[in-house]
Amino acid sequence: MEHLERRANSDQENAYTIMLKKWGERPVPRSGVAEFSFGSYSPKTIANADSAGVGPEGKFKLNGRVYYWPKPFVAWMRERA
Repeated sequence: MEHLERRANSDQENAYTIMLKKWGERPVPRSGVAEFSFGSYSPKTIANADSAGVGPEGKFKLNGRVYYWPKPFVAWMRERA
């Protein structure tokens, strides 16, 4: 059983690594969080988390759109895993 838990954690860490490599350093638009997170989070979920004060750190607005930096966004997802 412990072996399965380690593998699940390893697979999850691999997914986070893939997210960061795939996306690079480009900011993640809120409208693109589903693509960035491979469907784990929707823009509405992130907007609700932001509204409640528990969303990812480092968000910023540009031309009226909300963006997130990839590394803090992945750190936020790790905290919730």
